[in-house]
Amino acid sequence: ECTNPCCNAKDCTLKEGAQCAHGECCYNCKLKAAGTQCREKAGGCDLPEFCRGDNAFCPANVYMMDGSSCAYGEAYCMNGMCLTHQQQCVNLWGSGARPAPDICFIDVNKAGDRYGNCGKDTQGGNFVKCKPQDAKCGKIQCQSSADKPKQDNTVSMDTTINIDGYEVKCRGAHSYSMQEDEGDSSDPGLVMTGTKCGDGMVCQDRQCKNASFIELEKCLSQCNGHGVCNSNKHCHCHAGWAPPYCDKSGQDGLIVFLLLLFLVVLPLVAYGFYYWYRKPNSQFSKWLKKSKAKCR
Repeated sequence: ECTNPCCNAKDCTLKEGAQCAHGECCYNCKLKAAGTQCREKAGGCDLPEFCRGDNAFCPANVYMMDGSSCAYGEAYCMNGMCLTHQQQCVNLWGSGARPAPDICFIDVNKAGDRYGNCGKDTQGGNFVKCKPQDAKCGKIQCQSSADKPKQDNTVSMDTTINIDGYEVKCRGAHSYSMQEDEGDSSDPGLVMTGTKCGDGMVCQDRQCKNASFIELEKCLSQCNGHGVCNSNKHCHCHAGWAPPYCDKSGQDGLIVFLLLLFLVVLPLVAYGFYYWYRKPNSQFSKWLKKSKAKCR
């Protein structure tokens, strides 16, 4: 049975005058105006979606193109996620957790054991020692007051190091749910691939490597400084700018209207009012004379 108010109950076709029946971009049987937001952004690398004006459904979800800056320049977007050491520590230990000082990553991960490593080798499955430049791509080292990591079958691997006479606690994690033949791909205690480890550098294969953002730079050059690039490699324009290249203001029509209003319409109205006021036999002139007479 067809119960949609936009449809004919007999044959479930749209009623006369109806443009749509359902969808995020349909309201009261009419298509929402182009540019109406239909999906909010979710996370630092997601992008909001807007109605197109010719379709009742919200466009497919898109996110910022890989390599886009996020977290105030502290990270890069990868597959729609803003990967930071900070967020990984929170995911592992809970609210309030934060990355340990860099010396923790360097000192602990150079050991090449369960406490600190840069993953396992492909031959014998042995732990690999991190080189200093790769240390922030190995075991994530955090500081937290939690008793243990949040994940099941995961235990803390705490190391205390001395820095200028002060003891610093470096907290890593090891998962006992991993199978020996799984390698390190599922180890929640390792820094995630794509995490920023330096300017223009990301973690890849447990090494801190130069990141190539050539495609991103090419795309951004087409957005005229008024948009970002999305996962479809298209310009996603800021509010007030029109696609596809964000080179035309979406407010042009409003600006033209206001110019006409102030430069043409209002002067004509003012002139008409003045003419009416000066005309001796006008109703306004008679009313004004009566008002003056009463005041005397």
